[in-house]
Amino acid sequence: MPGTSEPEAAVVLDRPVLLADHLADAQDAAVREVLASGRTIRRGQGYLVRVIAPLALHRVALKQCAALSVASAASAGRKAYRAYADRITSAAQGRDRCRAQVTAIALRQSGAGAVACRCRRPIFELA
Repeated sequence: MPGTSEPEAAVVLDRPVLLADHLADAQDAAVREVLASGRTIRRGQGYLVRVIAPLALHRVALKQCAALSVASAASAGRKAYRAYADRITSAAQGRDRCRAQVTAIALRQSGAGAVACRCRRPIFELA
């Protein structure tokens, strides 16, 4: 329907535990709820929290961690912030690239049917 927008698809991103600890008492209830539903994963010498949420919610959580990105913050905090910001940027770019591939495939496709993408993400069907 025109005028109604579909909800943004959820994205799985790994959030460093340092950021998760910082967000444990976040003001935004949605961020706290998503963080509580995350799964802790051991990687190398540290831990990550795997979070499934829309990209917009990941960006809100990143903004709430902005205190960790300033020069006076500890180097581990700055690194964790950069790593999470890079993951969000990569996810957004990957989603845009996928949409571009879908558009190109849809233009080449004749007739109606499902549109497939090389990255195998859920895609819409052409009417």
